[in-house]
Amino acid sequence: MKCPYCGQETPDASTFCAECGERLDDMPLDPSLDFPEDPEEQKPRGKKKMPLLIAAAAAVLVLAIAGAVFFFTRTPGDSSSKGGQTAKTEDAAENDTEAEDGADPETEEKPDPSDADFNLTTGGQLRLEGYVRSAAGNQKLLRWDDGLSFYGRNSDGTEILLEDIDRASIDDSLLPEGMLDELSSNQKIRVDGQMYIDSNELYIMPYEISDRDGKDLITAYEKSRMGSEDDSASSSISASGGYILPQSSTRLLTEKDLSGLSLKEINYAKNEIYARHGRMFHSRELQDYFNGQSWYSGTVSPEDFSESVLSDVEKQNAQFLSSAEFSMDPSGYQLDAN
Repeated sequence: MKCPYCGQETPDASTFCAECGERLDDMPLDPSLDFPEDPEEQKPRGKKKMPLLIAAAAAVLVLAIAGAVFFFTRTPGDSSSKGGQTAKTEDAAENDTEAEDGADPETEEKPDPSDADFNLTTGGQLRLEGYVRSAAGNQKLLRWDDGLSFYGRNSDGTEILLEDIDRASIDDSLLPEGMLDELSSNQKIRVDGQMYIDSNELYIMPYEISDRDGKDLITAYEKSRMGSEDDSASSSISASGGYILPQSSTRLLTEKDLSGLSLKEINYAKNEIYARHGRMFHSRELQDYFNGQSWYSGTVSPEDFSESVLSDVEKQNAQFLSSAEFSMDPSGYQLDAN
């Protein structure tokens, strides 16, 4: 039999043509069919190449589908990712690192004043009881038994909440020089004063310090330094070089400080605050009195004197003494001249 595709003689039992390789099962059964005799016309007419083309196209389609699946299913952190996707992933990782290293200042939670036992931003005088302790550098501490929390502003202005605090450094800027050295270690005291926070440390600035019996330790120290704890205010007036109320420049006065003082002595103590700063007086009585004090040096006329040189403590004490004077006598003490 002849191959219907190339015309080559092929044994009858053959399944494929030995010349062109085409399957002979599909050969027409009609023997009257004419086959081309020309060998050129007997060559396959593109049918042999068609399966190869279809297979190639199918392979391309499979590769395209696989590439699309890989592109859409790859993870953002894949090291094979390129371009903007990689840059975005690196930025996200950097943001995550920043979030771990420190919270965003805009979202960082601020301390709540209501969580503190004491809010130091409201001002006012606080009272604490505790024991004197000594720290490095001869620093004195006030210690108490139970931990307390304090809300305030640090030295850099940031809000801060100190929790479970059982001590405070004693600021002696308003105390007589050397007074803290007279306090013995473990001595129980009561401190009235102002508290503040500096460099994450708690400080207390005493206005008053009392022992367990209520004795004013500041006044006792000042009197002992003057020579006798029994000196009266009257003797202070007559004593050259003394002050009526030496503590009026360092702490706020109380009614207890005025105990036993006469109307005249209160008036002199009030003007003593101004005299410390060199103020002169129209009153001959006052001028003669202060001229007799070794610490006094009158250099500023009454017209040129400015109260801006006074500290806040001195201003408050001057007002306190003036109120006390006129509460004793509506006319106040009458000086020899005004």
